[in-house]
Amino acid sequence: MFDTHALDRLLEFSSQNDVVSLYLNLDPSIGNLDLHKLNLRKLIEEINSEADKRVISNFFESKREWNGRGLVLFSCAADNFFETYALQVPVRDLVWTDKSPYIKPLVDLIDSFGNYGIVLLNKQSVRLLVYHLGELAAGTEVAGEQIKHVKHGGASTFPGRQSEGAGRTHYADELEERDMRSFVESAAQFFEKNGIKRILIGGTDENVSMFQSLLHKHWHSMVYSTFRFEKTEKENDILQKVQEIGEQVERQREDELVETLITAAAKGKQGVVSLNNTLGAVHAGQVQTLLIDRDFHAPAYQCVNCEFLSAHQIHNKCPYCGHALTQIPDAINMAVRRVIRAGGEVEVVVDNPAMQKIGIGALLRYRVGGGGGGPIF
Repeated sequence: MFDTHALDRLLEFSSQNDVVSLYLNLDPSIGNLDLHKLNLRKLIEEINSEADKRVISNFFESKREWNGRGLVLFSCAADNFFETYALQVPVRDLVWTDKSPYIKPLVDLIDSFGNYGIVLLNKQSVRLLVYHLGELAAGTEVAGEQIKHVKHGGASTFPGRQSEGAGRTHYADELEERDMRSFVESAAQFFEKNGIKRILIGGTDENVSMFQSLLHKHWHSMVYSTFRFEKTEKENDILQKVQEIGEQVERQREDELVETLITAAAKGKQGVVSLNNTLGAVHAGQVQTLLIDRDFHAPAYQCVNCEFLSAHQIHNKCPYCGHALTQIPDAINMAVRRVIRAGGEVEVVVDNPAMQKIGIGALLRYRVGGGGGGPIF
């Protein structure tokens, strides 16, 4: 499974030699194995390094099973570097050669399908799940005191708790709220342990409402959506529902972020757009959230010493350290790597007309000097 540790390894690796990044779509909905192999051959033909071609071809020839809906591979034969990841979400066919692994598509997948915390509620228990890149990564179930007590004799054994008639007892109400508080506490511990930043809550309207009312505001702000859930639903149906809801909510959130970015950049407050302004903010370590249209690519110039990035070779030398500038084929991959390493966030935006026009922009940790439209350097 591709996780944060795997991403860290890719972020740490760079080379003076070419690094081949290959993404292969294996989704059965687009075709059978023969079509996937044909697409693979086309991708391999685009690779210039004969050594990497051999390594990659040998890997696929040795595969007895083609598992998952997507496969990602990184190869630098000159440095004996080779990493592969089978994914349960589809990817777009792509091959890219640079001096470091091309991670933008992976960041897009993590952005859309990574580390959702799922809460499945009923009166007697709560199931807590981590849904990551199309797979269940972790899970636990917590039973309430009510169900535990019923197994040992029921509420009637508590003198003075039974109400007159066949109606609900005050004790049952108290126990239900106590159970829900226990579920909320267990969920918070589970979220913390698994690094959850997005939460989906399923259950009846009553259960979901009570759970949310007891949830600490720190976690409440991370609730992306709620949905109806019945205890009899199958796990695959639940995961399909979660994925559909997650994608829909993510698109809505991206639209809101793009609107926030445009407004901030227009006012010259904590936002920049255009490649050169954004690269300047990346180099200065000012980026809180980097926004990129999924299909945006652009070459740029990078300092060989301090990694200063510029969209234009307006200087013969780096304005910071005086070393030479060299052209790189895609500034976006480098910007993504720099922002993640600096602790910022990256949002790869899909099908947003305004973002398609802008290409790239950033929400900043603090205001940049100068107006909103002028270049930083």
